[in-house]
Amino acid sequence: MRLCCAIGKRIPQLFLAGYEEAAHSAGAFAADAPLRGLLDLFLLEKTLYEIRYELNNRPVVLIPLQGMLSLLNYLGDSDG
Repeated sequence: MRLCCAIGKRIPQLFLAGYEEAAHSAGAFAADAPLRGLLDLFLLEKTLYEIRYELNNRPVVLIPLQGMLSLLNYLGDSDG
């Protein structure tokens, strides 16, 4: 696997793991709350919003589409 692809997959995993740990230790969520699924849903919603925005304002350059494809690939590969 190319280094950029490996880093591109590992950084979100590390960020979400740290976010999840901080949210649980702060008492923001119950220890057994499905935080990862909620964060994935927010990422999906944000990416869809960006695609819709770009289609409405700059239909020739649809940059967020690559982000959506990467996100769907990540969600498909994740265990949770």
